[in-house]
Amino acid sequence: MFKLLCVVSLLFWCGLASGHFHTSSCLPIFGKYPFDEQKFSGDWYVVSKAFRPLKIPGKVKCDKLHYSAETVGNLTHTHIEVRLKMDDGSEKIWEGKGQAVMPKFASTTVMAWKSSEHDKWHGVVGQSILGTDYESYALVHSCKELYNNKTDTFSKAVFDQIWSRSKSIDEGLLKTLKSLMSSLDIADNEWEDVNNDSC
Repeated sequence: MFKLLCVVSLLFWCGLASGHFHTSSCLPIFGKYPFDEQKFSGDWYVVSKAFRPLKIPGKVKCDKLHYSAETVGNLTHTHIEVRLKMDDGSEKIWEGKGQAVMPKFASTTVMAWKSSEHDKWHGVVGQSILGTDYESYALVHSCKELYNNKTDTFSKAVFDQIWSRSKSIDEGLLKTLKSLMSSLDIADNEWEDVNNDSC
């Protein structure tokens, strides 16, 4: 319970820092500190997500990822492999590589991504692991700034996720975690739950 209260406090300040969702830039949101990236490493499942305004076409039946980290000198490098199984039977694989924004702060990284369909790295996404107990849940916030050449406008894509060590998570805990994330301007109807029954 104490850990959840700490997360509540952190997300309150994140909400103050982030401002309203409709601002056009990604404001810095720092992740959990202290953070043990080795303890955090391993397999996770995305049990709920809110992607705004971008959406993944089709319904995801399995959203599994593997997280690892390595520190070389003062730099911590992270690696995430995401495997998606869609309702049409297709599988998508995404690979992410990142670097901590400062030494001993691996919960806050900048990351580049590429998919198995397009062998090209896309950057740069800021990712923050806002809270975790390492054993059951993690709260993850990511943001990428965008520019539309045709309309000459700036915008952003925001990706908020709730991770679980198991394929599913207790319904009461999931509701509590969504409530905590609401400080980032996420409406209840923006969450998309993943049951991971095809993992």
